[in-house]
Amino acid sequence: MAWLSRRRERRAALAEGFRDEWRAAIDDWFEWRSGLDHDQRSRHEALMMRLMFERRWEAGSGFELDDEVRLVIAALAARIAIGLPDDPFRTVTSILVQADDVRMTGEFEQVAGIVSDEESWVSGLSDPTGPVMLSWDAICEDLDYPGDGRNLVYHEFAHQLDQLDGHSDGVPPIPDAAARTRFIEVCTAAYELAVRGEGATTLDEYAGVNPAEFFAVATEAFFDAPMTLRGEHRQLYEVLSDYFGQDPAQRPGAAN
Repeated sequence: MAWLSRRRERRAALAEGFRDEWRAAIDDWFEWRSGLDHDQRSRHEALMMRLMFERRWEAGSGFELDDEVRLVIAALAARIAIGLPDDPFRTVTSILVQADDVRMTGEFEQVAGIVSDEESWVSGLSDPTGPVMLSWDAICEDLDYPGDGRNLVYHEFAHQLDQLDGHSDGVPPIPDAAARTRFIEVCTAAYELAVRGEGATTLDEYAGVNPAEFFAVATEAFFDAPMTLRGEHRQLYEVLSDYFGQDPAQRPGAAN
């Protein structure tokens, strides 16, 4: 039985731990890894293991899902969760990787909180019930242009963080009341600027669609172009830094 074989494979991989060749690969691919201390690296790798072996991975038609694909996606997704407690992606049930953008027809939630029945091409989707869909072509394009504030994996997995409390509203769970209030104040002001087209230039215009998309787009910029975001909107950078428990602008490999 295939499911039993996969279960045994997962148990064996988790028992073996993070392989040296995986570590060498992601250290080579991602310069920001050099800025992580020992505890952060361990946390990053532990989160990667959970994503790679405790979630179901699926390939779209005609796409070959190999170790490199899993490593890249898991490394990027786990990066944004290093400073968060517990298993921040516990609601993620599966990761579907498509070769390219996907044509959507019929009724579906194209934008967080907005259901559409218009035909559309999408590079990623993050379902509140758990599945995440990603276009490998879009991921590779993001990696070809680091520092432009765009990263599909950061975006879709930020939606998963936002949805942890059952709401897709741009406000992820923040236990401290004062920190939550400050987060909402700063993000609301920045979102309103984005709606008027007056926000930080490193934020994609998609940030003005709704608060949920604003948080996902801001997460992209925070990790992919941290120095630019900090320079353009320091308060937004600071509340994101407080939430994520990270300060990527201070690390080697911080772009722009």
